[in-house]
Amino acid sequence: MALRRRSTCVWSSGSTRIGSLSLPSRAARLHQFLHELIAEYPEAVRPSSQVNPLGSGGGNSGSQLFRWSSLNGEILLRGWPVGVGPDRVQTIHAWIAAANSLSFVPQPIRTRRSITRITRGGRVWQLEPLLPGESIPTSDWDESLVRCALGALARLHACLAVFRTQTAPSPAVSARLAEIHWLMSGGFSTLQDAVTGASDPNSVAALRWIAWARRLIGKIDADLRKVATESVSIQPVLRDARPEHFLFTSGRLTGLVDYGAMDLDTPWVDLARLFLEIPDGPRRRMALDAYEQQWNSAMDGQRLLLPLTTAADLLVGAHWIRWHFVERRHFEDEHTIVNGIRFGLDCLATISGQRDRPRD
Repeated sequence: MALRRRSTCVWSSGSTRIGSLSLPSRAARLHQFLHELIAEYPEAVRPSSQVNPLGSGGGNSGSQLFRWSSLNGEILLRGWPVGVGPDRVQTIHAWIAAANSLSFVPQPIRTRRSITRITRGGRVWQLEPLLPGESIPTSDWDESLVRCALGALARLHACLAVFRTQTAPSPAVSARLAEIHWLMSGGFSTLQDAVTGASDPNSVAALRWIAWARRLIGKIDADLRKVATESVSIQPVLRDARPEHFLFTSGRLTGLVDYGAMDLDTPWVDLARLFLEIPDGPRRRMALDAYEQQWNSAMDGQRLLLPLTTAADLLVGAHWIRWHFVERRHFEDEHTIVNGIRFGLDCLATISGQRDRPRD
């Protein structure tokens, strides 16, 4: 998650009054809202100077983020997307509390009433330390960074394994099969009609993706169905282990952030998501080796990794085309759609080139 700074909001810890009458009423209400929210927390984590709004942090989740400096260091205030309820947030907090021994996992800060989330203004809010580091594109991940990232993911999964209570078919396999079925039973036509009916510079790339995906989807569907009923250990996993959530400082992993998509599934779902952006076979094998060296208790269900990865490679392009041409979603960065559809085409190239698949 690349945190993008917006305009600053001056903070005054000694008063709830707005210092300038020239502030627009909306800004004044925001200042008052933040002041009352932050007052729920201990003095040591309250702002010592300015509160910096970050929007959604460059992502598309619908979160609202703010950061500041405090006596205890850099702090992040996270407003969960509207519609995410307190019970869901509390469940995620309980899961990540099992990883409190890992310095790269940000733990929610407790309020003065010793709770980790507050519901206010139609959202659930939480405070957490803002971990140091910067995300690095996977194209720049050398062997050291691959091993850092996958070793950290394995250690997190090992901590979360305390919640394993059952074996069952992977929900992710079922969900991907449903998406593939939608494409094969009319979804491709829906996408193509939306694209051809639009005057859009992304149309050519989108139509190319549709034509290419139609040729590949049959085998991907068949391979995924072969593992659809295989029982695997189910535990909390990230479900969105993307490279921008791995933060590095001087070659060390210092943060693994953004737990909003967490749910119960097989750990192989997280590796499949990460492999989306590690397209070459040698580095995928290196990544899998690094993961296994840190934790090999996830090895049941390894047969799922290849079909899950290939299905993810297929579906990412469908998501971007549907979001843009059918659902007409708005994205903060105007280049997001161009890059998303291009990424979808790159993933189809990965499927087509046998050299780029992880070992079975």
